[in-house]
Order: sequence, then C-alpha cells, then structure tokens
Amino acid sequence: MHAQSGRLWEDVQASALARWRLALLEFQAALASLRRLVVGWAIALVLLAVAISVGTVAAAETLAIRTTVDRAQWLLFFASVFSAVAGACAWAAWRQFRQRFTGLEQTLGELREDLAWIRSVIEHFDAQKKE
Repeated sequence: MHAQSGRLWEDVQASALARWRLALLEFQAALASLRRLVVGWAIALVLLAVAISVGTVAAAETLAIRTTVDRAQWLLFFASVFSAVAGACAWAAWRQFRQRFTGLEQTLGELREDLAWIRSVIEHFDAQKKE
C-alpha cells in the first residue's frame, strides 16, 4: 500500500510538472498573440497619422479650389473618414486577437480535472486506510 501511494505521488508530481510546462507554453503563445495585436494597432495608428497629415491637406486644398466648400470643412470631412478607417483597422485587429487568443482556458480546465482526480484518489486511499 505504501509503495502504491509513493508511485501515485510521483505520478502526481510528474503530471503537475507537465501541466505547468504546458501552461507556460500557452502563456508564451498568448503573449505572441498579444504582440501581433499591438503591432496591428501600431500600424493602424501610423497609417492614420500619415494619411491625415498628408492626404487630407492636399485633397482639401484641391477641393476647396474647385468647389464652394472651404478648406477647413474638407479637412474635417477627411479627418472623420480616416478616423473611421483607423477604427475599423483597430476593431479588425481586436477581433482577430479575440478569435485566436484562448489564454489558459484549456490548461486551467485540465488542471481542475487533475485536481478533482487527485482528490478522489486521496479520498479512496483514506477510505482504504480506515478499513
């Protein structure tokens, strides 16, 4: 009986170590996914800044000459459009991140199952000792 409990304890330790390593790997994958999100948002922000500063001024100047709408109103219009596009880019990056990011859900679920199993085995051995 003592040998069985010793082997059980070794198995539990090996299982816990394997689960810990799996959790670390999943955490690293989650960080990589988070990095991709940050890069996507950074690109969206850079594109927004460039587009607003260069494109809107040139287009607003041209349109102000050819229409009755003044340059300031065209600048406001273009700033609104580019802001909406940047928001859509950020939203798409967020959506992709949420689809790919699972966090540690699976590992934590498996750890809960392992703990339940360990408790049942310990209760079983305790019941046998009492008999």
